[in-house]
Amino acid sequence: MITTRTKRRLNLEDPEQSAPLLTSETAPMENIFISDVTKRSDMQYIPIPEEPNIEEEKTIPLSPKNQKIQLPNQVSSVDSGKEKKLSDVVTSSTLANEDFTTQTANIVNAFNKNVTQSCFVTSMIRGERLNPGEVLLGHRNQTPELALFNNQKIALESIITGPNTILERTGKHKINSPFYGAHGSYVVNVPRGQYAKAMLGNKPILLDEGPHVIHDPLFSFDPRKDLIKQASPYIQHGTIYILRVPAGSIAKIWIGSTPYLLEARDAPYVFNTPLFKLDSKKTQDKEDKEEKEEEALFENAAEKSITHGSLKRIIPRTGEVAITYNQGELTIIDKPILITSPMHNVDSFLDINTKTLLLPSEGTKTLRLKENPKATPDEIAYEIFQTADRLIIGVKLCVVYHIHDAKTAIKRLGKAGIVPHIESLATADMANAIQQSNSSTYLSSYSNKPNLPHDEQKASAPSLFSTIQDGVRDKLAKHLDEYGITLVQLRFETPKIMNTEIGKKMEEQSLLTAQTHTKKTLIDQQTDLATKQADQEAQVQAIVQKQKNESLVSAATAKLNAAKIEAKALLEMEKAKQQAGLLQARVLKQSRETFQLELARIQAEGLRNARVNLVIGPPGGINPFQLFSGSLFSGNLNNTMDQQSVVITGEHKLENQKTM
Repeated sequence: MITTRTKRRLNLEDPEQSAPLLTSETAPMENIFISDVTKRSDMQYIPIPEEPNIEEEKTIPLSPKNQKIQLPNQVSSVDSGKEKKLSDVVTSSTLANEDFTTQTANIVNAFNKNVTQSCFVTSMIRGERLNPGEVLLGHRNQTPELALFNNQKIALESIITGPNTILERTGKHKINSPFYGAHGSYVVNVPRGQYAKAMLGNKPILLDEGPHVIHDPLFSFDPRKDLIKQASPYIQHGTIYILRVPAGSIAKIWIGSTPYLLEARDAPYVFNTPLFKLDSKKTQDKEDKEEKEEEALFENAAEKSITHGSLKRIIPRTGEVAITYNQGELTIIDKPILITSPMHNVDSFLDINTKTLLLPSEGTKTLRLKENPKATPDEIAYEIFQTADRLIIGVKLCVVYHIHDAKTAIKRLGKAGIVPHIESLATADMANAIQQSNSSTYLSSYSNKPNLPHDEQKASAPSLFSTIQDGVRDKLAKHLDEYGITLVQLRFETPKIMNTEIGKKMEEQSLLTAQTHTKKTLIDQQTDLATKQADQEAQVQAIVQKQKNESLVSAATAKLNAAKIEAKALLEMEKAKQQAGLLQARVLKQSRETFQLELARIQAEGLRNARVNLVIGPPGGINPFQLFSGSLFSGNLNNTMDQQSVVITGEHKLENQKTM
């Protein structure tokens, strides 16, 4: 769109401009600043001829997440000639010195630069003595002069003067007093951390902290009200503007008819133009004056939408979109963006997150109560439907949805029509489904049948009420999808019989069924309790028997271990005997005498407990003693034994026998 506008631009001594808007073509003036003699300019406006300007829409995305937003329409990036540096508008002090004596001398020398003949003399008699840090102000023919402390009395040069000479003592001051002077020469001491707002005729100036000496009869300054803190968020003095935008804030300004949004930054924004205007807002009264002033000056940078002239700064949050109209055409914006076109307007924001809608809605309830004040609470709180056999029931619906195509939803329904449309469709589909059913579907909900045991349950088809619910959900989901809306869930509460008598009968039946169910539950609980007690007793007996068995097993195990130990001992003993026998046999084998001796011992041991029956036969018969070796018996037993039976045991000694 092509428009014609007349623009007036302002520039202060911009060397880059071929034809500066502010020039100093007037006759050179005498330097009036001792502290800064070069900072001076006069303003002259130069109109710019009209020219066609083609305005194009500029939709500029903001910076990515977690980065500082740099808006292309910031003053610093639009026209460097419109924004100044702090040093361009603030006059620094060149007289300040860390040494107090040197600083005092600098002030006095700068103040007395126009003095050709002093108006003060030292005297032993007249005059007054100054204290350290004090100065005496006087003038000769309106040429002011400061007399410095020198340990002597200081007086005017003469008491009597001629008609063309005027000597006058103006006053005594501290050297660091905020403001003093006379006849066009002044000393201004600006406290640390403050600016002094002074005027040179109609020109505003800002004096930085420290001492300043100004020679200008048009200079004006009031230390009671013209001092301001340097850290103030907004300083305005004449055409000088200093704006400090704190973090988390945005300033809305105008330069002429052009709007700008100033983001927070460390350096202040500085302007020296009569076309500057800060678009502040009204705030509620607060006790803290500074907090109130800061809130009134700036916008919160976290706001979803900030509109300033043709600028629209939009930051949609997660789960919402901005509804805008670009030259009347709907445009949905879901990301942070800066709109610069004056034909692109922001309408509102739309929440597209998942939402739950309870029907009837609060608006519908209010409307029903307004239309029929005599309506019962149930008639207001329920959606009323009628079955095919004229049973009137009330139902509460729960619809869960989200918007997946905001542009389609807004185009076809409008923002305000989304919820009413969902409510109308849901109730209409529900009414259609219920009208095709009969009362038995809903009366069964009052039966409260007890649940069957798990082993008695059988697979069955879904209830008719569930089938109706599924049918309504599928139909509603299809309808809403055409409008850019997704149906997530559709739930119905248990229907309520609106007929009082039928409802009462159903409640009685429900109560009876509930009592039966309660009795059955009580019997089941008692049976379960008896079963658990029997199981517990059986478990106790099993534990006791188990303990007895474990005791018997332990005793048998101990006996078995003892027998094993005893058998092992006997086996070891036999092994020892066998080894002793082998050793003895080895010894006997090596010695014949020992062998004969051991053989005799064995034979003797064998006869010790032996019982021998000897029968003495008749003479001439066989003598049994002849069977034995002579090594055992000596003598001839045949001649000594008589004819009788003799029993000899190993216990009888042979020497006791007769004639052996």
